Amino acid sequence: VSEADFNVALDLMQAKFQPIYAAKGQALKINRLWLDQTINSDAHWEGRTCIINAYGGLARAPGMTRNAYLLVNGHENGHCSGQPPLYPGSNMSDEGQADTFSVDAAKLVGFTDPQIQLASKELTGVLASLNGEQPIAWPGKVLPIVTVTYHSHSAAPCRHDTMMFRDLGAARPNCWFAGG
Repeated sequence: VSEADFNVALDLMQAKFQPIYAAKGQALKINRLWLDQTINSDAHWEGRTCIINAYGGLARAPGMTRNAYLLVNGHENGHCSGQPPLYPGSNMSDEGQADTFSVDAAKLVGFTDPQIQLASKELTGVLASLNGEQPIAWPGKVLPIVTVTYHSHSAAPCRHDTMMFRDLGAARPNCWFAGG
């Protein structure tokens, strides 16, 4: 992703989400850390402000696209949404719920189903590559079934299923969510 595409993706999210936060008496601040080599992104609350750190290292990862990077930022907004399931003892949505929310965020900025499906495949392909996992094949791979909700990052195929299930209006996949 170029720096221009990095900023376009963040501008889209900022424009759509800032009014949502403002309506709740909250704020959104996106730290655009293009020069930072960190291959990650993160979100946290400071008072009533959701702070998202958008690192250039992840945006520049091989295979990343602007639309896939937009899902990353949607994911970070998802942490601040506070929708369950939450991290234990926290008001922040866990990783699986943030992946679910990333699809809602993409729809909010006008993505079509084919765009969401392609961006999900691109993003989870990048994540699989970074984690030394096999490429995404959907549908296809049978994933494990959890009996207790897993709050951390799931394997890339599970994250892909999470986004695809949300886009298709299906229940959360049981590769990370226990509770049907």
